[in-house]
Amino acid sequence: MSSEQKSEIITKAFNAMKDIWKKINAQVVLLLLGFILTAIVGNMINTTFQKSSWEREKKFNILSHKLEEANPFVEDLSKLMNERLYYSRRLIWNRLNKEKFNELWEEYFKIVTDWNRNLNNNKIRIERLAGKETAALLTGLSQEEESSNVPRSIHDRFSLANEDLLKVRKWVKTDSCKYKETEIAKFKKSLDTLDNMIYALIDTLDNKIQELEEEQLNP
Repeated sequence: MSSEQKSEIITKAFNAMKDIWKKINAQVVLLLLGFILTAIVGNMINTTFQKSSWEREKKFNILSHKLEEANPFVEDLSKLMNERLYYSRRLIWNRLNKEKFNELWEEYFKIVTDWNRNLNNNKIRIERLAGKETAALLTGLSQEEESSNVPRSIHDRFSLANEDLLKVRKWVKTDSCKYKETEIAKFKKSLDTLDNMIYALIDTLDNKIQELEEEQLNP
């Protein structure tokens, strides 16, 4: 075998080894790239999952806190409104009994004081729970509405009822209630309207609480 043939064989062998090495290097590079990409994508997925899980947990905790405040608040508000309505009615029912009327008036006055003291706080808490439009059911929406002759909110209705009861109180003092049955019938009707408004507000707040509970279960 001549030296040229030997050289050609060596060259071919070298080139073959070179091709094999290139293929091995390419596979190694692809393998390394695969590991790197898998690690990056896995980290991104894990980070996204952790963030999503943290956001769900945060939302769940916020809703839990909101519900913990909302349920007893709505119960207390309902009790306060219905207690004032109840005593307003009791005063009218006992208009012909001066002693009982005066006794009830003292209790009624305490309830009105409690109502006025908590009015702004109750309005703010309703806004936080269900928005300004729902809070307007309690206190009204604007100065224009407040200046209207037509009572549009529960507080306006209670104020009107209080004016009516002051008239009744005056009639009780002068023993003239029995001559005012037409006016008394109007007062009773006004209280019935107030009763419906109270029911509508509590129903709206209960529905909002139910929405929050459903949102908590399905974040």
